[in-house]
Amino acid sequence: MKNNIVKEHRPHVLELCNVVDSNLSMEKLDSLKDAPKCHTHPEKVAELCCKSCHSLPICMVCGAFGEHKAHDLQEVTSLAKSERKLLTDSLGTLMELKEKVYDMPRVLSEKRTKLEDNTRGREQVIKSQFEREQMQINREIDKLKNDFKMQKDTQTAILQKEISDNKKELEEKMQMLVVQHEKVCAEKTRSTDKQIKKFQKANEAEIAQKCQQLESLQSLLDEKTKLVKVHQKQSHDNIRELSDYYDNIIKRFQNLTFTASSILTTKHDWTSVQSIPDVIAAIDPLIADTERQFPSFETLGEVIEVDLDANEAIREGIAEKSMSVIQIEGFNRKCHSIQCIRYCNEAAIVTGKAERQMHITTLSAQGKILHQSFFDIYGIIRSTSICCDVLSEESIVLVSGPSQIAIYDLFKGTRCTKLMEDLVAYYPAERVVLCVAVHPIKKLVVVGTNSRALYVFNCSLQYIRTVKLPHTVTCSEEIAFKDDNFLICDRMERRAYAVSVKGCNSRIVYEFTKPRRLVDSNISPCSICVDQNGYTYILWSIYVIMSRKCTYLLVGYQPTGGEQLSSRSVDSDASCITTIVTGGEEKLILATSNSGKLYKFH
Repeated sequence: MKNNIVKEHRPHVLELCNVVDSNLSMEKLDSLKDAPKCHTHPEKVAELCCKSCHSLPICMVCGAFGEHKAHDLQEVTSLAKSERKLLTDSLGTLMELKEKVYDMPRVLSEKRTKLEDNTRGREQVIKSQFEREQMQINREIDKLKNDFKMQKDTQTAILQKEISDNKKELEEKMQMLVVQHEKVCAEKTRSTDKQIKKFQKANEAEIAQKCQQLESLQSLLDEKTKLVKVHQKQSHDNIRELSDYYDNIIKRFQNLTFTASSILTTKHDWTSVQSIPDVIAAIDPLIADTERQFPSFETLGEVIEVDLDANEAIREGIAEKSMSVIQIEGFNRKCHSIQCIRYCNEAAIVTGKAERQMHITTLSAQGKILHQSFFDIYGIIRSTSICCDVLSEESIVLVSGPSQIAIYDLFKGTRCTKLMEDLVAYYPAERVVLCVAVHPIKKLVVVGTNSRALYVFNCSLQYIRTVKLPHTVTCSEEIAFKDDNFLICDRMERRAYAVSVKGCNSRIVYEFTKPRRLVDSNISPCSICVDQNGYTYILWSIYVIMSRKCTYLLVGYQPTGGEQLSSRSVDSDASCITTIVTGGEEKLILATSNSGKLYKFH
């Protein structure tokens, strides 16, 4: 508009802002109806239109002899007809989208309603799942309480019956036996009270665990509900943005259709020539914005899929794992026992005793013996077990006598044996080596004994230091590692601990919960291992005093703390456990002592 050529024609220009703001009135359109004057000769009426100069009106003299003679000159009537046709076509394209544009608020309203309905439905599903889980846990708590009451009543009834029977028998004897009777009754009462207290403690621990599960379930409910609310808010925001967007589209649509219709209604050539190009220029982006696709549009009314799965890791325990059994090929003919099992290079390494020798056997995943070596045992009577751990892909470290440790080459079948007295200064003569373990990352060799002392060596069996276990630990018959903690099995005290060791000092981090104790039975930890997810597994032996029989229970524990998750009864000939990785899947392996069986828990 600053160009001197069109400077004088400003009153006859149709501004685009008038179209957008719906300010174009019939009065403004009427101002364009009068035939304009030639911009060079104001006294003459314009007879031609110069397209090269933005439809500038000129007279015949300017077109033939003036500065416009080489320009695109057109007769105003034909040019106006052409421009009106272009506008009509563009307006037709725009009107084809009218139904979509005007229907969009209704669609968005339906999406918003669907979102609200689905949100309420999903919240109701989560709430129902929570109520079901809550009822289940409450039922389990009630069952535990009832079990405790029944056990207590049973023990009390047995005690009363024993007292009554004993009293009848003693009444037939001399009066002097009354003192003995009272002593027996008092002892049995103390023993029964002790058993009831221990059972009550275990029962309360399980109830506390269930309450903790209930708290975890409540936290999970809050977390899932919050997730649904966040998704709902995001969807509301998206719908609001789209609503604002299409409100603007509708406003522009109304303005342009009104303006275009007004121009077409006037049928004035100069109005068409000077206005239609700007209107078309506004219609094209409007069409593009109307046809714009929003990827999330179809899912605006949907709710994020959220299910309440209460403590899946807690519910999936040993009892739910599938189990397969492998019989070691030729075991009964060659070996007498298995006392330790480890995993190395897609194969299982088992060690044990064979008559007055020790054997080291490498097994395939199918239980076939790949390689086997036999060695004489030094001091076999005093040595309680033949145990080992993996040192590298080519070697293992093992205990082969009461004061012997050795490195065994898996490929050559040879061993290098060393005495503890030669490795450690001031090593007591009466001390017996019970177990050995290798830290999987630091590659430190730790030797456990029948005392509180643990001896730490490097991978070449060079002595580093001695660690004293806490006073509550009597000995270490099996060792495993979880992060920087030592997991200790103390069979003398019938306990299992997680111990933190820094330098030569140690402290108990937590004690593993024992399985519920049976009446007249002793429970001791036999073997321990940790899987890749941090879950701990302990094999417990349960010796029933009355029947003099021993059974075994495999128990799984949480990754943090020593709380029991699940348990499973296993073969009465069970000996040791470990984990193996085959085909990218980790499995728990249990080996029997004399029957030569491997149990795989998938």
